[in-house]
Amino acid sequence: MKARSPEEYEAAAQLILDSQAKGGRLHVTGIGKCSHVSTYAASLFSSTGNPAYYLHGTEAVHGSCGQLAAGDVVIAISNSGETAELKATVLAVQNNGCKVIGVSGNPNSWLAKHTDAFLFAGVKAEGGPLNRAPATPCWRSCSPFRPSLWRSRWRRTGTPSNTSAATPAESWASCGRTKVNVPGGPRPLRRKSEVIQMLKGKLIHPDIMAALALCGHGDKVLIADGNYPLDSKTGQAETVYLGLTPGLPTVTDVLAAIQSTVNIEKAEVMDPADGTTPEIFGEFQTTLDGMELNKLGRYEFYDACCQPGVRLAISTGNSVSFPTC
Repeated sequence: MKARSPEEYEAAAQLILDSQAKGGRLHVTGIGKCSHVSTYAASLFSSTGNPAYYLHGTEAVHGSCGQLAAGDVVIAISNSGETAELKATVLAVQNNGCKVIGVSGNPNSWLAKHTDAFLFAGVKAEGGPLNRAPATPCWRSCSPFRPSLWRSRWRRTGTPSNTSAATPAESWASCGRTKVNVPGGPRPLRRKSEVIQMLKGKLIHPDIMAALALCGHGDKVLIADGNYPLDSKTGQAETVYLGLTPGLPTVTDVLAAIQSTVNIEKAEVMDPADGTTPEIFGEFQTTLDGMELNKLGRYEFYDACCQPGVRLAISTGNSVSFPTC
């Protein structure tokens, strides 16, 4: 990947560095094959100490722009630079006060003309004999970006990004406290639990965070008590068992952690057959800032939890059977 001039590449790197200096975050988005590359690119950035997040290319205009904050930077990848869905996403991103770095194989594209910085990622021909699927420029768009940004950050700030902490498995010589030589001098090795504690916010469970990152507008998360039949009443959802001891953690604890991480649009609960209102429903509403709870009967709730839109199912230590979805 290359810019049409060194200044254009420096401008793109500087947008990211300026945003990071003010507490901003980096996101990567794309449509089609570029969407898959975007998830990989976000992982590459994160492994260099530049935390990055995947922004769904189409769901962004249906609520997923809620993950953005003014001052963030979004890298938008498109082979043609003319994809209609990505145009809408770029405009939505800019309306949220974010800067956009366009990456495309067409230097005269809409994307090149409507972004704050542009990087050219074109190729003369595809790898296949039919010269069809735009896989080569997609991969080319992100592969050299990680080391280039790492070098740029080192050169501009005087310190390397914290790759050793972000990729501990690659940097550790053993599970002990042996020191290793990394850019910036020797330092004590970190265990995985210590690296996780670097994250901000209430939610630090890696499997739950990974599942939430794949959710889009309208997807659901089931938070159930320890008695809920998670294996048989959750369809194809990713399952996570958190129950440690009776009552730890509670459904409300998990709901609060997730609510601090993603936007919750609605809440559904299993309504008791006797017509009473459990006290825990009040806890749910307090956690959700007064959001109305949609009450479903037991078997109606089971049916809802088996639908494809339920992406994640979490079992807690609660012993009272009033889950929320």
